[in-house]
Amino acid sequence: MAKGDYSVAIGNQTKSRSANSLVIGSFNDTTNTNRLFEVGNGTGDNARANSFTVLANGNTGLGTTFPKARLHVADSSVLFTGTVNLISTPDPPVTGSGTRMLLYPQKGAFRAGTITGNHWDKNNVGPYSFAAGYDTRADGYNSVSMSSGNDASGESSSCLGAWSIAEKRFSTSFGVNNHTQGYNTTTIGSGNIAFGFSSAALGNNTISYGDYSMATGEGTSSTSRESFTTGTFNVSEVANPYVKSPQYRIFQVGNGEILSPSNALTLLRNGNLGLANVNTPDAPNALPNLLG
Repeated sequence: MAKGDYSVAIGNQTKSRSANSLVIGSFNDTTNTNRLFEVGNGTGDNARANSFTVLANGNTGLGTTFPKARLHVADSSVLFTGTVNLISTPDPPVTGSGTRMLLYPQKGAFRAGTITGNHWDKNNVGPYSFAAGYDTRADGYNSVSMSSGNDASGESSSCLGAWSIAEKRFSTSFGVNNHTQGYNTTTIGSGNIAFGFSSAALGNNTISYGDYSMATGEGTSSTSRESFTTGTFNVSEVANPYVKSPQYRIFQVGNGEILSPSNALTLLRNGNLGLANVNTPDAPNALPNLLG
């Protein structure tokens, strides 16, 4: 039955109440008059229902007669499938700036959020990567970048927070303005940099240069291999970050300020220990002269 102006009803006991509408199927729902297209799947006049509904405003529903979004799926799962093609990968369906949710099956990648540039164009999308938030980039294989302005460019790298970079393979950066520049490195906090292989920089403006080293606190640095530095603004040393030397520092506790770095404790690899800013101890327990 076609009741609406310029409407069409096709099928079994269908009714088109909206103007310019088309109804097919059987026993469609008739509780609203703002529909353009309906597929009825009801079983009787007292059991009217729709499997598919398009409203005049463009909202489309599957399993619902009152879709609340451009696509509204009620009481069911949604499945998207595709095939990865890394040999001749086509461009994503949309490029450049914008707000979008994007499945890029040819690269096995997913994007959601807002970008102001080419962050999610083909060459900036790593295979099997995930990026979400604002101006995030994940161009490394298996990489993850979330929040704001982050870049996970290393293979299997992760970057969360704001304006941080996970540059090398298997690196992780959490926080603000951090940078992992070595393989297997970790930065947590703000303004930290991890250079050494499998090193970590945690806190505020710390730097881990040595392989397998760690710097924590504020303004600290660990320059020698397998060393640990904590506290604030320690006195740095010039060391080869790849080798072990008896004269290199293996443990430091900084107690300085940004313009006057100092150490409360310095332990060398040879076992010599210096206290109260004795930074190059020449004995197992080196004390300052005023305490000697």
